[in-house]
Amino acid sequence: MNASKTRARLSPLPRSKALLAGLALLALAATPVESAAQTQAQDTLTEADQAEFAAWLKDFRKQARATGISRQTLDSALSDIAPNPKVIHLNNFQPEHSKPVWEYLDGAISDARVTKGKALLAQHSALLSEVEKEYGVPPRYLVAIWGMETSFGAITGGFNAIEALATLGYKGKRANFGRTQLMAALQIVENGDKAAQDMTGSWAGAMGQTQFIPTTFLTYAVDYDKDGHRDIWSNLGDVFASTAHYLESSGWERDRSWGREVALPQDFDYALADRNSRKSLAEWSAYGIKFANGSDVPALEDRMAAVIAPAGHQGPAFMIFGNFHAILRYNNSTSYALAVSLLADQLIDGEKIAAAWPRHERALSRQERLEFQQRLTDLGFDTKGVDGILGANTRAALRAYQKANEKIPDGFATGALLEEIRALTSQTDQPSQSGDVAQE
Repeated sequence: MNASKTRARLSPLPRSKALLAGLALLALAATPVESAAQTQAQDTLTEADQAEFAAWLKDFRKQARATGISRQTLDSALSDIAPNPKVIHLNNFQPEHSKPVWEYLDGAISDARVTKGKALLAQHSALLSEVEKEYGVPPRYLVAIWGMETSFGAITGGFNAIEALATLGYKGKRANFGRTQLMAALQIVENGDKAAQDMTGSWAGAMGQTQFIPTTFLTYAVDYDKDGHRDIWSNLGDVFASTAHYLESSGWERDRSWGREVALPQDFDYALADRNSRKSLAEWSAYGIKFANGSDVPALEDRMAAVIAPAGHQGPAFMIFGNFHAILRYNNSTSYALAVSLLADQLIDGEKIAAAWPRHERALSRQERLEFQQRLTDLGFDTKGVDGILGANTRAALRAYQKANEKIPDGFATGALLEEIRALTSQTDQPSQSGDVAQE
């Protein structure tokens, strides 16, 4: 099978998923809308590109052989691949907009997803209960991750993982990641878990029904039915057990919840609302925090939690426990972990969010995020880089600015704050630096 036919057969399936956290490599990226000219450009690679890739691949084969990968595996996996132009484009793609958390949650916890999730939870209850006994992860969380990652196995990715990772590995901003994951993917083939031609996944190499990258697969995938293969593509026992094993290894606490919505007192210091700022429940109770239903937070000294306010002081707040952090290990995005947690609750008809989101606030464009960071830094509140990612460093800088100007230090960037900062700075040129967009 020649390379052009391979790319045609492995064109990506449509996907509606806005989350890009960090490298966004455990989820499928949404395919951008492209013009005919862009599509044609992606399908054309120069002879120099092909030659450069061939030289890189030859050297990589030597490295893989030196680690013990057999020639048979290398021939089966690498002999008929070529750089995939679509992967190159998606790797370089800079989304102009990212969804605010409430829009992201609207899609993640849609009525259709909840309804289907409930049906699948009941259909596979016996298997899921067996997995829970071994790993301690309740079925609703496994089904929620399954739904979030691949719409319950319906959209697992249409790329050949070997070719996609080789494309990432030979050149570009994710080259080190691509090389590491490609070596791990070859080990999966070597182990006999999956044939190279059947190892499909996202453009970034996330595979199977709950989207494991190859290194995660090697460490955490489970052959639950003992058939000699760890199959996260089509064997639900392996899918659920592998996902549960990963969460267990990430610190999942048996018989504990992920967290609860809380009501914060009017004088609450929002600088404390950070997922890495953990205090005992007794300490949080002393601040006057209550659960959203009005009940008291138990004054326990030995139970730790953090408080988050994903939309600042205008939106809901949540007290999160250790299991929320275990979900963050799966995908290091607050929005993602919150979506999984809330979806899991809805699958058993749990409480819905009581407080309203600030839906009047619009999401800043990528250019505005870059400008926001630059202008904050110019005012003396260093964001530690201008990359368009409103992550921890930018939130810390914004909180410092808000404190200095006697505002609620919630670290939530809005259009109104951008206008205010514009008025305080004399800068006229907007930054041109590039950066990845992450859903926080």
